[in-house]
Amino acid sequence: MTDEQLLAALGEGAQQPRGIRNNNPLNLEASVPWNGMAGSDGRFAVFNSMDDGLAAADRNLQTYATKHGLNTVEGVIGRWAPASENDTGAYVQFVSNRLGVDPRAPLDMNDPNVRQTLAMAMAEHENGQPLAQPAADLSGMSDDELLAQLGGAGDTPVVEINKSTHPDHLAWRSGQDQGDVRPEDLPRKPKSQAAGFAVGVNQPLQKAQDLLDGIPGADLLGFGSGPNIVERLTGDRTRQEAAAGKDAWLEGLQDRFTPGKIGEFAGNMVGTLPTMALPGGVVPQGMAAGALLSQAEDAGGLVRDAAVGGLTSAGAAIGLGAAGDFAAKALSKAPKIMNPEQLHTAMKAAYKAVDDSGFVFSPAKAKAMAAEIEKLVADKGGRALYGDAWNMAQRVKALAGQKGGLPITQLEDLRGQIYEYLVKPAGGKEAELGRAMRTKIDDLIGGEAKSNVLLREARDLYSRFSKMRTVTDELGSADLRTSAAYSGANGDNTIRQRLRPLVDPTSGKRIKNATADEVKAVKKVVAGTFGQNRARELGALLDPRKLGGKLLTSGVVGGGVTSGGATLPLLAGLPVGMLATTVANRASRKNVDELLQLLAAGGSKSALTKLPTRASQAAEQVSETVRKAVPASVAGLLLPRPVKKGERRP
Repeated sequence: MTDEQLLAALGEGAQQPRGIRNNNPLNLEASVPWNGMAGSDGRFAVFNSMDDGLAAADRNLQTYATKHGLNTVEGVIGRWAPASENDTGAYVQFVSNRLGVDPRAPLDMNDPNVRQTLAMAMAEHENGQPLAQPAADLSGMSDDELLAQLGGAGDTPVVEINKSTHPDHLAWRSGQDQGDVRPEDLPRKPKSQAAGFAVGVNQPLQKAQDLLDGIPGADLLGFGSGPNIVERLTGDRTRQEAAAGKDAWLEGLQDRFTPGKIGEFAGNMVGTLPTMALPGGVVPQGMAAGALLSQAEDAGGLVRDAAVGGLTSAGAAIGLGAAGDFAAKALSKAPKIMNPEQLHTAMKAAYKAVDDSGFVFSPAKAKAMAAEIEKLVADKGGRALYGDAWNMAQRVKALAGQKGGLPITQLEDLRGQIYEYLVKPAGGKEAELGRAMRTKIDDLIGGEAKSNVLLREARDLYSRFSKMRTVTDELGSADLRTSAAYSGANGDNTIRQRLRPLVDPTSGKRIKNATADEVKAVKKVVAGTFGQNRARELGALLDPRKLGGKLLTSGVVGGGVTSGGATLPLLAGLPVGMLATTVANRASRKNVDELLQLLAAGGSKSALTKLPTRASQAAEQVSETVRKAVPASVAGLLLPRPVKKGERRP
């Protein structure tokens, strides 16, 4: 017999079970640097010899007994091959029958012979055949005797192991006599992200095929892996042959390389992209992706992974949407808001534009307005009681009587004089008459503005300016940061008290024609926010510039500093009180700034919204695209990765 014939007879060319081919009869994972391990096939450990593989299995069984307390066939197999990925019941029954013991009967796991017998029975179930008996002495045999001894080349392949691994003579090596092998010292296959990508793409596609194979009649319609009607009639098996070739190619790829995880995840994403075509949005798409990436082999596990995929997809969509919105806002630009001086300048320019257009108030309307103003003062007592108001009414009457009508700039100057001479300094009844006069002027301008665009624009600017001036007049300053009244211990309270009349319906100082947003903003200044009010309360209790803090520092609380234990901890809180007061003051100033910005913008919060830019619009478009495309693709990446059938947990 030639060497080639002998190798053929020995079955070297035949496909052996993976566990025997790897000298790893119990299919231990390569995640642990076992002694005697030569490398891995991408998932399972490859040992230098069958003896090394059996020794590693024995060490694992010892760990099960000492660390996990497993000393029955049912307990060991239950952890070795969990029911979520294996037919554990059949596995337990097989090993129990081989050992001739009850599955729940305790085994003496300290006895190496017991562990040996258990391992050999498990190896037989793992590989579908018992481990071969030790090789017979073949020297001196004829070819016929050799073939008779081997049982023919077509029978179960013979694996030569030395006597130390035979059930009758196995001398189990616990590992103490083996040198520790560091992971970096082990020969390993090169890692390939390309191989990982190929494996990752195949996972969801293969799962889809497996699911279709489980549908009755899917093959006949051309959706399964089996031959459809045409293929059955013609005998064409190209599709099946292509699938088998693909599987062989992937297995060979994993034999040569260790698939990279990054490439595998990328492949998963590409393989699940078809789920984007499903209707219903990202949740059903994510559920489909989760099912395709599931490694569960039971219906419950598949449903679980589909649910995880749906939740992951929804979370990814929300997260990506929030990130896109944040980026778009960050790239947007804030609208330009005018300060009071800029607003006043713009208002004057707008009124001049009205004059330049040739518009004037007719003499008849101007005289009617002047008569109403004169009557207001006369009804209150006239010149005898309100000389300044009477003189201002006569000035209005004189301007209204001029030929050619009354220009808007003259009317605006007149309204400003009424404010400066009556409303602002006088107070009391004189100020009330001044405000009533200005209302009559406003009514005249408002009536004409309905049909005049330029006048309407000028009127809008005046309204903004007037509202801002109302607030700053009450505060006595347009910049609270430069005013000493608002920088001390009572700055927050001072702001609230001075602006309280703006929300008091009986004060006569409410902002005229205030919008809903403006009313809310004023109330926010006066009432404060939740956090601001808590800081204010803490400051009132502990700030040494306020009553509570003064009581602490004067020794009223706790009997004085010298009393010891009670007072000192309270005194330690004084800096906290000062900090709380500062926080409350800054919050009040911020609320006023927001109010003034709102008034300058026309009273609508929407006017304060950041304006889109090209960059922000591009960010929104990218966000929308990614939000739709990515969630379903990444849905399966967070799935729990159960141990696959055949893998072993160390």
